[in-house]
Order: sequence, then structure tokens, then C-alpha cells
Amino acid sequence: MRYQETVITTMAVCLASVGANPLQSHKRDATPQYSGVTTCLQKVYPNFPAEGKPTPEEARNCLQEQTHAKRADRLHARDESLEAGELIYEPDTGGVATVQPRGLVESVLRLGKNLYIDKSPFCYGTEVHDNFVWVDDVRAKSNEICQQLREQIDASGLKQDGGVGIVFDHLTNGHDKQGHQLKDKRKVTATYLLTFIPPAKTTIDGIKEIASGVYDLCNDGIEKLATKDLGCTQDIGYYRPSKAKHYTDTAAIGGQFRMFFDGVADSVADLSLTFSEDG
Repeated sequence: MRYQETVITTMAVCLASVGANPLQSHKRDATPQYSGVTTCLQKVYPNFPAEGKPTPEEARNCLQEQTHAKRADRLHARDESLEAGELIYEPDTGGVATVQPRGLVESVLRLGKNLYIDKSPFCYGTEVHDNFVWVDDVRAKSNEICQQLREQIDASGLKQDGGVGIVFDHLTNGHDKQGHQLKDKRKVTATYLLTFIPPAKTTIDGIKEIASGVYDLCNDGIEKLATKDLGCTQDIGYYRPSKAKHYTDTAAIGGQFRMFFDGVADSVADLSLTFSEDG
């Protein structure tokens, strides 16, 4: 995933320019910047997420609102570098952590029928925000996040209207684009939302069986969102002065996957991931 180029002379000129003209620090708003889905839910529950429990239908409506707003930006991973050029980056931890890729499961059988993740995602934008995380950081926590989502839905009791789970993961290992530099240890909130609305006229036992399939696909859905060429990602090019080398790593943009049952037009589950600055 990393590559080396031979334009060291050009970068030396760039570094000299940065040294001669120190970058000005950017004043940041300390107020948390909520994701689009959370902001939508706050129209119904003003104090959300501190107070209020959205229904599956309310959560799905907000997901659809987010999807429609970004439909023009639907895409797969971008292979190009940032238009503004490379960033100067020296990781505090010595490098970008790598999670060993694994084969993704995109369909399971439930009630003798196919339950599957949609082939293509809806991506919430074409580029990462100034504050972002690498895809490996998302994949590393997918199992933990899905367990929390499942526990929330099960705790509310599975009925004909399904259930909803939402997890706010407050990360401290985010990255911040400041001018031509990339900084570590920034606060970023990853918001995970899983809505489950079973097919009409499904028995309680059938609902539980379909829900178990949704839970099984949750982990793979999150990992797929954070996988290059399958989900919503962007390649970030940067230069490490200590190594005198050029690198490229993949960052997570955020987006949504739908899950379908038995080829029915309406999805039975929606899984979304959004990012926002944490102040």
C-alpha cells in the first residue's frame, strides 16, 4: 500500500519553504461537530445523544436524508492523491498500524433465504475531513462496535418494528490536516448506526432469526466500508522527513451499506458510519 518515488529534490525545496514560512496554527471550535445523522435526530430529540431513543423508522429516515443529500457524491474509493499535494507527516508511533485483511462475508442464509449486504455503498462525501482516521483503526474495532450495537437492539426487545443501535466512539488517535502538515493524536468521533426493520408479517421467531443474520453481517459491513475499492475511502499521500520517503495510506470517509432479504426491494437493515470533530 506504500510506494516510494524519487523526487527528493523537489521535497527538499518544499521543506525549506515550510521552514522559512512557519505554518500558522488554526483556531478550532471547541464545540463538538455532530454528524449529519445525529444532527437530523436532534430535530426530534433536541438533547440527543444525551437524551432520547430514536425509533428504527426515525433513524432510517435520517439515514435516507443523509443519503439523498450525498447521492451526487456516491463513489467507491478514490485512487488519486490529494489535489493540494502531499502532506508532511512524521507518525508519533513510528508508522501507520496495519490490520491483516481477511475475507469478507457478504451474505448468509436465514429462514432458507438469502440475507446480503448491498454491493455498493453510499459514501458521505468524496474526501476526508481535516480530522480523520486510517481505515485500519476502523477495522480493528468492528467486532467491538457490532457487539455494542447488538446489545442495544436486543435490550429494547425485538418486535415487528425492529430495533436501532447507535454507538459514539470517541477516538483520540485521529489525524489533522493543518496546511501542508499532518498531525497525530486528534479527537474524532465515529458514529455507528444500525437500524433493523424486518419484513412485514414476519413472526417473532422469524424476526429473531433475520436479526441474527444482520448481526453476523455487521462486522463485515463495517470492514467493507473501510476497505479500499469496496467501501468509502481516500488515499492520502505524505512524506516522512526522517525516512526521506513518500508513502500512501488509506483513510476512512464514512458511508452507508444496506442489507436485503430474499431480494425484496426495501432493505431490512441499514448500517452507517460517519465522522465528526470532537472539539
